[in-house]
Amino acid sequence: MLSHLRAALALPIALLLALPSWAEEPSELELPMPPPPSGYRLLPMSPVEPGLPTPALDASQVDVRKSRAMPSGVLEGTVRGGPSGAGGAVVWLTRAQGTTPKAKPAARQVVVQRGKRFLPHVLVIPTGTEVAFVNEDKMFHNVFSLSRPSAFDLGLYGEGVARSQVFSEPGPVRLLCNIHASMSAFIYVVDSPWYAQADAAGRFELRWLPPGEYVLHTWHETSAKPSTQRVTVGEGRVVVAATVTGDAERSVFVPDKAGRPRQPQIGY
Repeated sequence: MLSHLRAALALPIALLLALPSWAEEPSELELPMPPPPSGYRLLPMSPVEPGLPTPALDASQVDVRKSRAMPSGVLEGTVRGGPSGAGGAVVWLTRAQGTTPKAKPAARQVVVQRGKRFLPHVLVIPTGTEVAFVNEDKMFHNVFSLSRPSAFDLGLYGEGVARSQVFSEPGPVRLLCNIHASMSAFIYVVDSPWYAQADAAGRFELRWLPPGEYVLHTWHETSAKPSTQRVTVGEGRVVVAATVTGDAERSVFVPDKAGRPRQPQIGY
């Protein structure tokens, strides 16, 4: 009978001995941690004493990675043409398909009147930009323009005075002085965030361009209208050659601000 009792107890004892070690001291079951969402980094947890509230996570502790920089390209080229070269030509891009992003106004620009000249002679600005006209001569000037739809008249003002004008419509604006017929310059207003002005040799460069199909516009003060050509920009550098014409109509006379011929007998 004793032998039968020993046999009956042997099986439960064997099962107990075969149990894994974690059964002896129960603990939480550890599961693999899922990966963090894209763009975030898991921060190590600080130990918290029993009975104390868990501190809130400060927003500054979350390390959000910056999104990967958008791909961009560079367009560089040289402008040729014009009766005396294409230095100072204005170039800008618009999307070949879809809408071109709205240009943001630039910081206030300055055109100086010095030595009976406008400096710079050609200025390119995006729509909505304010331009200050500063008189540095020891004489009066009267800056105006008859260019539609951006005609304006700043009136007569002397040395050390600046008067401003905001240009909201795209296109060329010819600057004149109502007192000095020899003074002439241009502002070209573009409705695009991608623009530049060629140097004296006609070279230009446009950076940070989203890859895509564009229309390159090129204007020179001797051109009747801008020339255009299609260009493709990728993730790299693209080199193009642009051409301007010299077909701008020459004025028979330099007008005063009323559009009339100057009066030589007055000396202006």
